[in-house]
Amino acid sequence: MLVAVTEATEPEAEHSLIELATDVARSRDGSVRVIRFDEVPDQAPLERSAELLTEGDEAFEARLTDRATDVEVPIEYGEIVSHDSKHAIVNYAEEMAADALVIEQHADGLSASIMGNVSRWVEDHALCDVIEVADYDREVLRTVAVVTDNQPFDPAKVAIADAIATRTGAAIEFYYPLPAGTPESQRNTVDDYLSELRELTDPPVRTTVVDGSDSAIESASANADLVIVSGSRGSLRERLLGASADDLIGRRNSVVVYGAERPGRFRRALESRLF
Repeated sequence: MLVAVTEATEPEAEHSLIELATDVARSRDGSVRVIRFDEVPDQAPLERSAELLTEGDEAFEARLTDRATDVEVPIEYGEIVSHDSKHAIVNYAEEMAADALVIEQHADGLSASIMGNVSRWVEDHALCDVIEVADYDREVLRTVAVVTDNQPFDPAKVAIADAIATRTGAAIEFYYPLPAGTPESQRNTVDDYLSELRELTDPPVRTTVVDGSDSAIESASANADLVIVSGSRGSLRERLLGASADDLIGRRNSVVVYGAERPGRFRRALESRLF
């Protein structure tokens, strides 16, 4: 698991990213690498800039020195200096063959992010799964909601919810929307599917079928402490026409998962375990 932060990432947000990454890595006997991506002007020599630790870099290393003592999950950390953070993040994730890339969630569905316009570019170009995390307080988690969009649940979302809930003692609630007028036979199939999901996770599980035009994301947001949804990669037009996750982006207590174009080892392992 690669956690990417920048000089704009607040320590509290950084903590949330690392906690989620370590929860998932622990469930897969994996490891975590936390990298701070510093961006300098084009005219600044990279080699010289990389040799200079800023005050922010020193504070980052001090925090990670303490955090890396987690004996259950190996944590490595460091800094990378570049002229373009978004390319540096994607290139480094590919270079280290990251199973998943964890970044802070951008402020809204179309533009702003903790890294300027970096996160949208990263979502669209990273070869691995991208997990966007909005700041959440794991100390008060009682329910983790997983929302689907009238299709089978992404195994990565299920695994993330399972890892977080197992670690925090929270329950998992699956939200599955069905259009008005759905035949009884299809409802029975969905019920059977949700029953199978209960058997695949260790924490307590509840299931909610949302009927008609009611928003599953709104229902989950109103009732759960953390909501996990799928995001859509692609053009601005595709986002505007179909990205239900955009209703959630920018709020606290949410995780948005952007599936890899080519499933990696992390996703294949989860699919074999969960489905």
